[in-house]
This record gives sequence, structure tokens and C-alpha cells, in this order.
Amino acid sequence: MFKRKIFPLLIIFLFTNSLVFAKMMESKKPLAPPKWQRQEKIKRRVRDLSIKLNLTEEQQKKITEILNKSREDIAKILEETSDKIYQIKMQVEQDIEGVLTEEQRKKFNKIQEKEEEDESVLKIFKGY
Repeated sequence: MFKRKIFPLLIIFLFTNSLVFAKMMESKKPLAPPKWQRQEKIKRRVRDLSIKLNLTEEQQKKITEILNKSREDIAKILEETSDKIYQIKMQVEQDIEGVLTEEQRKKFNKIQEKEEEDESVLKIFKGY
């Protein structure tokens, strides 16, 4: 009976853990790419559209402004969302720990630490 109650919570926890690990590490890696990368993507997009649509200089300028604004809006939403996901993840972790015995909590914390280490190693290989 106990296993049936804890298993869904553990699955949710493990899933959210992988989604918000960067946030859990106090945003050492920002959710959005660096500004220079965003600018490069925008430049490429405008250049591609310009070639395909034969855009004027004025159209290119306006489209660049539109894309810059949309990137800012998206970055803001991503940051707000990541904060909410982080809060939910922390609540799930507390709820799970509340169900566990002291010995289980210790093991659970060790599992958490191991997963965090594994994520850090993956970041190195992915270039974060």
C-alpha cells in the first residue's frame, strides 16, 4: 500500500527534477541563450527572409525589431515559468520527504545528490 502511494510521487519528482535542474542550481546557466546568440539567430532569420522574400532595408529593420521584441517576451515568460516549475519541484520534494522515514530520507537525499552530479557531468559534455 505504501509503495502505491509513493511511486506516483516519485515518478513526478524524478521527471520534474530533470526539467528544472538548472534552476535548482540557482540559475548558474540562464534558461535563455546568451544575448549574442539570440542576436545571431535573429540576423540569420532576417537574412533568410530577405533572400526568400526580397525584403527592402526598411522591412528588414522592422522585422528585426519585431523578432527582438518577441525574444524578450519569450525570455520573460520562460523565466517566470521556470520559477513556478522550481517551486512545484521543491514542494514535491518536501511532500515526498514527508512520507519517508528518516533512513529513507537519507537514501533519498543521496539519490538526489547523485542525480545532480550526473546532470553536471552531462552539462560539461553538452557545452553548458
